[in-house]
Amino acid sequence: MAWIGVGRPHRGSTVSAPAARGSRRFWPGERPVGHSLISVDDRDRLIALSIAAGTLAIAANLIGGALGRALFIAFGALAVTCLALCLSPCRRALSWLRSRALRTQEWLLRPLRRRQPQPELPTSAVTGCWQFTTDGLRHPQLARIGMDGFGHPAYSRPVESTPPFVRVKALVACSQLAEEQTWQNLRGRFLGLVTHEWLMTLISELTVIGGDAIWRSRATNVRRWLEADLTGADEKEVPVASAKLLLPEPGPGLFGTDRRCAELSLHVDLLQLEAPTTPVRERRESMPVMQGLPFWRKQVTRALTMSADLDGFLRHDLGVTTSNDPPVQFGFYLHAPGPLTQVVSTGNIRVLPAQYTLNEYVGFAIAHPGGETTEEIAGRIMLDLSERVLHLDGPLEEMSGLVPSGGAADHGLSSRT
Repeated sequence: MAWIGVGRPHRGSTVSAPAARGSRRFWPGERPVGHSLISVDDRDRLIALSIAAGTLAIAANLIGGALGRALFIAFGALAVTCLALCLSPCRRALSWLRSRALRTQEWLLRPLRRRQPQPELPTSAVTGCWQFTTDGLRHPQLARIGMDGFGHPAYSRPVESTPPFVRVKALVACSQLAEEQTWQNLRGRFLGLVTHEWLMTLISELTVIGGDAIWRSRATNVRRWLEADLTGADEKEVPVASAKLLLPEPGPGLFGTDRRCAELSLHVDLLQLEAPTTPVRERRESMPVMQGLPFWRKQVTRALTMSADLDGFLRHDLGVTTSNDPPVQFGFYLHAPGPLTQVVSTGNIRVLPAQYTLNEYVGFAIAHPGGETTEEIAGRIMLDLSERVLHLDGPLEEMSGLVPSGGAADHGLSSRT
């Protein structure tokens, strides 16, 4: 019988293995602790089998997780589909009940509504009552008033050569233009609109109109776009004024326009007459007008009549119907190369210290049956100009242009011509 010792005899000892210290007998089949009876080849095979088994376990785990997620998504989609199929009849039932309830409410309230007097709806757009606003986001057509272009090539001038100018715009909701209206007919009627007394008076208050100046139509690409310039004998010179009318028409509309409204715009350069004997060409290159707040309030009041004039032109001359959806809109824009005090005199009103003064002002008025009168809304526009742009701090009557301030001029060009 073989003896296997776990201990090791001392160096130089002659004691046999069974007699060594720490030695013991092992019976057949018993494995000593701490000793390996597996060969190297068997150990390598066992390691390879362990790695293969671990790899298979990881792969099985990944495949099982992917299948589980796929099954979860599939069952979730199936559950959502089943829920939608179940809710569809319920939604139809609720919609039917709601419609029946509204009909019942209408039937119950019908006798009461018959007893109440119905307000008379206006036959045309409201143009005499206004609400003031400066919210260009709600009225994008008015907000573009400073960026509107006019077709005369003389307006393509350097910025440093551009004098101060005024622009006014009116929008009136109306039906679409009839097909039988020809280009020639529309241009002729538009020339009649721009020669109205209120418009020519407004232009004459702001600039100089030569004796040979007349309105001339400009060519446009579409029938709904009408444009005319007030020019003298030399049509290449900068116009005294320019007007543009955009009309709603079937088909695709112009970019940035409201297809529900007719839009009338007027542009006037602000120039001052130095002497009655000065030639017209030299007058057009003279210094700009500088007027007080009462003067500008008067011009805004006159410009507000543009809306009523446009409403009458649409109904009587073009045969279209006007409405209050959307309501009538009016915009006033004043621009100068430098600070706006170049064209607006503050008189003796106290000016608060400010970092800078803007070179432009824009104010809007929206028609409303319960709004303010034309004179009152013109005063609100002047008050907003005084406080927000000119930084004035004085009596409200002076800042709104109701009464003149000491030292401020209050007369137009027509009084000097």
